[in-house]
Amino acid sequence: MGIGACTPYTRAVALIFITAILISSSLAIISPVNAQLPLPPGVKREDVVILDIIHGRTPTPDQFNAWVPGIPVGHFHQLCLDSLWYTNLSSGLSVDVLASGLPEYRDEFKTMIVKLRNDVYWSDGEKFTSRDLVFTVNACAGNPNLGCHATITTWVESVRAIDDYTVEFKLKSPNPYFHYAFTIQTWGAIYMMPAHYFEKIGIENIHTDKFYPPICIGPYVLHSYDPGGMWFLFKRRDDYLRSSMGHIVKRFNWPGGPEWVLMRGFINEQAKLMALYAGELDTMFDPSPEAFRAVLASMGGRIRAWQPEWPYFWGHDPTVRGIYFNKAKYPYNLTEVRWALTLAVNITKVMVESWEGIQRLVAVPAAASLFSDLKWSEALLPWLKEFYLTLPDGTKFYPFDPDIPMRIYNWAKAKGYIKTEWPPERIRVTWGVGWWKYAPDVAEKLLRNVGFTKGPDGMWRLPDGKPWKIKLNVPTYEVDSIRLGHGVAAAWKEFGIDVEIVTLESTPFWNEWNYGYFEVGSYWGGYAWAGDPNAIPMNVASLRCDYVKPVGEYSPNPTRYCNPELDELILKALATLPGTPESEKLILEIQKHLITNMVDMIAGDCKKLLFYVTDYWVGWPSSENPGVNPMFWCCPFKIQLMQIRPAKAPTPTPTPTPTPTPMPTPTPTPAPTVTVTTTVVSPTTVTVTTTVTQTVTEWTTAIALAVVLLIVGIAIGWFIKRR
Repeated sequence: MGIGACTPYTRAVALIFITAILISSSLAIISPVNAQLPLPPGVKREDVVILDIIHGRTPTPDQFNAWVPGIPVGHFHQLCLDSLWYTNLSSGLSVDVLASGLPEYRDEFKTMIVKLRNDVYWSDGEKFTSRDLVFTVNACAGNPNLGCHATITTWVESVRAIDDYTVEFKLKSPNPYFHYAFTIQTWGAIYMMPAHYFEKIGIENIHTDKFYPPICIGPYVLHSYDPGGMWFLFKRRDDYLRSSMGHIVKRFNWPGGPEWVLMRGFINEQAKLMALYAGELDTMFDPSPEAFRAVLASMGGRIRAWQPEWPYFWGHDPTVRGIYFNKAKYPYNLTEVRWALTLAVNITKVMVESWEGIQRLVAVPAAASLFSDLKWSEALLPWLKEFYLTLPDGTKFYPFDPDIPMRIYNWAKAKGYIKTEWPPERIRVTWGVGWWKYAPDVAEKLLRNVGFTKGPDGMWRLPDGKPWKIKLNVPTYEVDSIRLGHGVAAAWKEFGIDVEIVTLESTPFWNEWNYGYFEVGSYWGGYAWAGDPNAIPMNVASLRCDYVKPVGEYSPNPTRYCNPELDELILKALATLPGTPESEKLILEIQKHLITNMVDMIAGDCKKLLFYVTDYWVGWPSSENPGVNPMFWCCPFKIQLMQIRPAKAPTPTPTPTPTPTPMPTPTPTPAPTVTVTTTVVSPTTVTVTTTVTQTVTEWTTAIALAVVLLIVGIAIGWFIKRR
C-alpha cells in the first residue's frame, strides 16, 4: 500500500467522523446560543471572547501558583500574568511590557540595570514597583521548589532597588543574555510576583500557596470558575489602562479588547466542534486536519484561517516538537542508539499519513520562529549536506536528506491540494530544508555495534539478552504530538522494537518530564525553541551539566544530557555579545553539537491550524496581520486581545493601527549614569471582584454528544455487518 493510501477501514472511519460532525452541527444549529454559557445576568454572547483551554480540563482549578513546576497556566497566564519584555514573533525584536526600555549592561556585563514603568498597578490597587521585581528574584533564589530557582541561583549574585523604578542585578559571571530570563519569547518567562501578597506568605512557603484568587498585573481578573476545571471566566479590569497592557493600548489607541473572556476546556475534539457550530467558541486549539476541514466546510467565510489556502497552517511557532530521550536511562544515553532510532523512522510517511502534509520539518533545533528558521537553517544547510556518520565498518553515511520537502510538495500536487506551481522558496518556508534519511539498514549496524541483537522473532534485544521495550509518553491534548508519537511508535515496531504508548494528561505528562521519570516522550520545547534568533545561548543553557539532577528531582535539564564539550560552547557563547559574528559562530557550533550527538530527535514545528471565528469579533491575527504573538494559549496573547473589536459594533470602524514598534535588542553598552524620570499618576477607583464559584452543567453539549455517539454506534454496526 502506497503512502497516504486509503483503505476501506479508513474510509469507514472518515465516514463515521463526518457523520458525527454533521449530526453535531445540526444539533448545534437548533440549540440556543448562550443557553449554557456560564455568564452573569445581562452579559450577552457578543460581550465575551471564548477561548479553548490548551490543556483541556484543569485538574486543580483553584491553583494559580504559576511559579511552581507542573501547575497548568494555559487558562490564565495570557490574561493575568506578565514579565518585563516580549519577543515580537513577526520581527524577532523586543517589545517593552513592564520594563520602560531595554536593559543596560555595565562592568563587562556583570551588572544589569532595568528600568520599570511607573504607571502599572496590580488588580488590587497596589502599584507595581522595584519592590516586586526584587522580591520575585529573591523568592526564586530562596525557594528551591520554584521553577525559576535554577536560573536565578546560577546567575544572580545580588539584586537591589536603586529607586522605586530602577533595579540593579549583580551577576556571578558576565552574561549579556540574562535579560532573556524575563523575556517571553513564546509561552512564558519569569513572571512578576506581587510582593505585598507573597511577603505575608514567606519566601520559604510560596510553593505551598495556591495564589487564589490571583492578583493580576495583566488586564483581566478572575470572576468565577468551574470547580470541575472545565471553564474560567475573566472580567476586564475597570482600570485595565493601568495594567501591563495599558501603555500600549493608549499609545496605539486600540479598542481595548472584550470586557469578558471565557476560557473553556473540552473532553474531546467533537465537543469543541459542537461549541463552534453553536456559536459558543471563537477558536479551537490545535485541531486535527479532519476537524479543520469540517470547520472550513461548515463555517466557510465565517472563519479566518492563518493562510487563505492549503495547507492553511502557521508553521513557525517558536517551539519545536520531537521525540525526546531521557539520558539518565539506559540505553538512551548512547548516541548510537539515538541515531539508530532516528534512522528507523520514515519521516515522509509520518508527514503524509500522520500529519497529512500539514507540518514544517525541523532538523536544526534552533530553527523555530520564522526569523530563527531563516537564519539558522540557511546558515547550516551546507554543513548538513556534508555531515556524515562513520559506521562500524569505517564507511561514511550522509544522513541528511534535503529532498523530503519536494517529495511532500509532489505528493500534495498529486492529491490535488496544490493546483499551481510553487517557487522553491515557498516550498522551503512551508516544509523546511529537509530531515534525516530513512535507513533501517544503517540503524541495524549502529545497534549491533553496541551489543544489541535480534531474536528469531525479529524483535530487538538489549545487550543483556532481554527484550527491548520502549515506553513512549504522549499527551492527551496536543494532536501533532500525539500523531508524531503514534507515527514513530509504528515505525519502531516495524523495525522490531516493542513500543508501549503511555497517554497522560497535562500535569502527569509534564511531571514525568520535569522530574525525569519518563523514558522516551513526544515532547516539545526544552532547549529546542527560539523566538528571538539571538537568544539561543540562553535558551540552550538549560543543557549544562550543572542542571542535571537525579531522577525524582526537578531539573531545568529534563532530558538530563551532560557533555562538557557542550558546556564549554554554551559558556563561551554566553560571554559574547548578542548578534555579533563571534556569537553567531558559537551558536552554529552548538547546533552542530546537538545534531552530531542526536541529543534528541527534533522533528517538526509546534505548528497550528490556527483560525478564528469572525461572527462576534474581528481584528484577529493572520498571515496578513501577524501581530506580536498570535497564539491565544501563550502569555503575550493579551496584546492581541487588546486589538480585537466587536464584529457588529455600532460605532465607526477605528482607523487601523500598527503593531507596537518593536525595540531591537542592541549591542549592550556601558552607561555611566542612570537617569530616572518620575511621573505622578493620579489614583483611580479600583474595583475588587469577589470570586464566586459557579457550576454549570452543559446539557446542550451532553445531549448532542449522546446523539452523536448513538449515530456513530449505528455506523460502526453497519460497517461491521457489511464486512
